[in-house]
Amino acid sequence: MYQSLLPILKPLIFEGKGGILEVTHKYNDTARIYLKEGIIEQVETKNMHGRKAALTCIQWISITTSFKENEQGNYLADPEIDTMSILSFLEKTFKNIPIINDNIPNDTIACQVDSHKLQKSDKLNANDLKIALLLDGQTSIGSIVSIASHPELTVLTRICRLLLDGVAEKVIIKDVMPSREREDFLDALEEKITDMVGPAGGFLIDNGFGEIGSSRDKLTREEIGQLVSSIGESLEDNEKAELEEWGTKYS
Repeated sequence: MYQSLLPILKPLIFEGKGGILEVTHKYNDTARIYLKEGIIEQVETKNMHGRKAALTCIQWISITTSFKENEQGNYLADPEIDTMSILSFLEKTFKNIPIINDNIPNDTIACQVDSHKLQKSDKLNANDLKIALLLDGQTSIGSIVSIASHPELTVLTRICRLLLDGVAEKVIIKDVMPSREREDFLDALEEKITDMVGPAGGFLIDNGFGEIGSSRDKLTREEIGQLVSSIGESLEDNEKAELEEWGTKYS
């Protein structure tokens, strides 16, 4: 489940706490938020500090936290960090979190964009379209967050917008066979079918992929049996049996 820093940080501010709030982001980063009497005086991530670090970590939502009360640490206060502005941003974006949790149950799923619906939509802006280009039906949400140039909260909010607008849909990521293994199988299949029916073999294979809703570059090991059976429907009974027996050594 995704979570905002708001319910964690807000009580520390309002209760005038002092100490270090440590934040671990799932995507290989950490932050230390230094508080004194409820005021955020400094923020440090792995590669940033000060206001920029603060604006970065408040947009993380795949987080775990721990608070070391009364621990001071070694830091220099940054006057450009505005505690109330940080709190205001967290409050404004807090409503996005349940929407994200409802539509993106975890970051292992993938999304696929319908290009026709994308072209017709008048609700999306240029930044939404940039995220849409990353939704290929194979790349997981987690991988997209890692490679996108936008913060996690922004990426997931825009993906939700695409889902709710009907432009994108969630899909199960297929465990595609390794390329070398896949190519070896397809070469052997083409040779086998060609021996059986001649030049029409390639057509039967392409038709088989269409029947099972897959393609040469996205074939999974689990689909081999379906593909062989689909191709076999176009063959004589004895040829079908021969092909299915041949296919058992690959499935």
